[in-house]
Amino acid sequence: MLRQSISHYNILEKIGAGGMGEVYLAEDIQLGRRVALKLLPTDVASDEGRMRRFVQEARAASALNHPNILTVYEFGEAQSIYFMATEFIDGVTLRKRIEGEPMKVSEALDVAVQATEALSAAHGADIVHRDIKPENVMLRADGYVKVLDFGLAKLTELRTAQVEAQMDAPTVMMTDAGVVMGTARYMSPEQARGLTLDARTDIWSMGVVLYEMLTGRAPFEGTTTTDTLVSILEREPMPLAQFSPEIPSELQRIVTKALAKKREERYQTAVELAGDLKRLKRDVEAGASSRPTQPLQGGRSSRRIFARSWFIALLGFLVLSLAVAGYLFRSRRSSKETPQASAQQITLAVLPFRILNKEAEDISFLSLGFPDAIITRLANVRQIRLRPTSAILRYDNQNVDAQEAGRVLSSDYVVMGTVQKAEERLRVSVQLLRASDGAPIWGEHYDEPRSNLLDLQDSIAGQVASALKIKMTAAEQERLLRRYTKNAAAYESYLQGRSHLSRSTQEEALAAIERFENALRLDPSYALAYAGLARAAAEMHLRFAPERDVKSWGERAEREARRALELDTNLAETHLALAAVYGKTDFNWEGTIEESSRTLELDPNLDLPYAFRARAFYHLGLLELAQQDLRAGLESNTENRNRVELLRTQGIVALFNGEYIQASSLLEEAQRLNGKPLFDVYLAQAHYYQGGTAHAEELLGELRRSSSASAVARAQATLASFVAARGSRTEAEELLRAVIAGGYMDHHAAYSLGAAYAQLGKPDQAWLWLRKAADTGFPCYPWFARDPLLQPLRADPKFQSFMEVLQKSWESAKTKYAPQQSRTSIATVAQEM
Repeated sequence: MLRQSISHYNILEKIGAGGMGEVYLAEDIQLGRRVALKLLPTDVASDEGRMRRFVQEARAASALNHPNILTVYEFGEAQSIYFMATEFIDGVTLRKRIEGEPMKVSEALDVAVQATEALSAAHGADIVHRDIKPENVMLRADGYVKVLDFGLAKLTELRTAQVEAQMDAPTVMMTDAGVVMGTARYMSPEQARGLTLDARTDIWSMGVVLYEMLTGRAPFEGTTTTDTLVSILEREPMPLAQFSPEIPSELQRIVTKALAKKREERYQTAVELAGDLKRLKRDVEAGASSRPTQPLQGGRSSRRIFARSWFIALLGFLVLSLAVAGYLFRSRRSSKETPQASAQQITLAVLPFRILNKEAEDISFLSLGFPDAIITRLANVRQIRLRPTSAILRYDNQNVDAQEAGRVLSSDYVVMGTVQKAEERLRVSVQLLRASDGAPIWGEHYDEPRSNLLDLQDSIAGQVASALKIKMTAAEQERLLRRYTKNAAAYESYLQGRSHLSRSTQEEALAAIERFENALRLDPSYALAYAGLARAAAEMHLRFAPERDVKSWGERAEREARRALELDTNLAETHLALAAVYGKTDFNWEGTIEESSRTLELDPNLDLPYAFRARAFYHLGLLELAQQDLRAGLESNTENRNRVELLRTQGIVALFNGEYIQASSLLEEAQRLNGKPLFDVYLAQAHYYQGGTAHAEELLGELRRSSSASAVARAQATLASFVAARGSRTEAEELLRAVIAGGYMDHHAAYSLGAAYAQLGKPDQAWLWLRKAADTGFPCYPWFARDPLLQPLRADPKFQSFMEVLQKSWESAKTKYAPQQSRTSIATVAQEM
């Protein structure tokens, strides 16, 4: 388009592009001025929906007349090209300005005041921008701020009738409920949910932009759009003071109010927001703004307070002295209410530590590493019931209220902390708080070399136990202070591995393996590192490895677990690792139960052993025992990542009990908590046995597209049994051949093949596959006796003999694992068919 003319505009150069077209610098030959000319390409102009949006942008923007809003000169069409001419702004976008570093408070306030006044004018005309972001704010060389692009603007419902009477209906683009428009990280909660919007959505977005100007980072972030929207809906941004002690406390209040998730708690008008910003701007310019207390920088070895002048140093000393005096007074007062030395069990949650240096990525693992290490230490004390690491993951990198966390985690006390890196030293602040009222029970500040991580964790764990007035036996004291490695670098690498292992993805599992391997290179006798390596390898075997690598990962998992046990047989983590290996690679259910039980003997705070043992019980047909373990695991933690697995297992147990409605409800709840579809074969079965055949087959069709060999085999085999039951023999036989030829076969796939052959009227083949399922890990007599798909086999003598053997095995298992329980009779199971 360069050196061409459109209407009375000569195009000079291209200056930008966006979703609605390209923007050129042009000369208006009639008025002799430079303009920005936005052009729509032909394919866009032919798109009726996008044209409505473009016309809407032109009309909405041209109706606004304000010094901080881009002026629209003309909208027209020439040579079959639609264009919009606006004033040309000689300056940079706000995005460009904050790429290098955050703004100073005074500069950020100046920009925010002008941008908010632009919004006030737009809202006064009943126009909501809906896409406020740094790219849509221009900074002119003379200091003026211009808000651009009302392309997503929506005339509010108050003016809809009037507008439709004044212009053609197609030019007013309304957003239907459930349709999300805008840029993800700047969306308000209501915008992210696709709800009806009003002016308060712009106030939220302005709050996000102000936060980013001050800190250089967005308050809500994620690796994907979905993660970002979840952050907006569920999380709170980190306080501004953590990024700079220069930020006034009043500015924190303003940002917090602008970012209130409930609209009614937010600023109700841009005029109100602009008023607060102007007042603070005047105070800052006059040097009268209040500032938050600077984070403590001292420690046991150093209580120095840095200052720019003797006056500030003296003032800081006085403030700190008063704070310490107040803290000691509160501590003495609250200590009267601290549990005195007794045998009463105390429930404690150790929350993720906040990393104060956002750029110090090399210590980010300490956010979970410190709590995990402290939890592992204190787990040796029977009087303390701890929430495991999996329960606290949701609070990672969050601004947490101690009382709320204590309520959610059903804990009496909460440990919170911060970590700050200063060269090769770590400045760690820790507090023990009573959850009922947030009162501090104990607190300490540490300033230690990074190499002293082992000393640091020992000190924190010991002082927490002391502050709680815990009675410890000599053996508990010895275990509390025991070190599993003397190599500080190996310990740090192990903590990094644990941090990766807590996040359930293939990339994180591989990263965990790398860190555990590094720890073992530094200390070949590190039992905890072997245990972590075994669990990570078991995850690779069950969930992520391609068919060709499944066997090798399983073998490695067992090898590393046994090495861990050789080094330390009295460590809960080593037995948990072997339980994971048995349950995820060998399907050795007796071994899974034994190792899970031993783990709980050593550390009753863990929830995973309950999940592992419940899985073993339901495969053996011990459904009542599985339910007991699942209740205990869910009671152990009300909010955790393992809750998804516990609920899913609870759904499977309900399925095998014939409670299909409850099964589908539990399995769908697990999917909801997981945040993404599990495409669970058991969920498909639950829907099928309720009569939802079409939906069940749809779920299995989606699962067949998985990259997991086990998932595909199970889905195809289960689908074969369903289509055989509805009489589609040819389709069923094709699916059966695909499963058998695929190479992957486990007890679940074998069982479904048996059910399919039963429906196809081939009892001999059905019996062979069902026996294979029972022999390789699924001797679940109650389900064999209950499954309607096996009905054609009930009169077959071979199948009856097989069921008698299965019944004896089931009763033997009940006698072994539940000798005192009343046993479900065979007649009862048969009647439930």
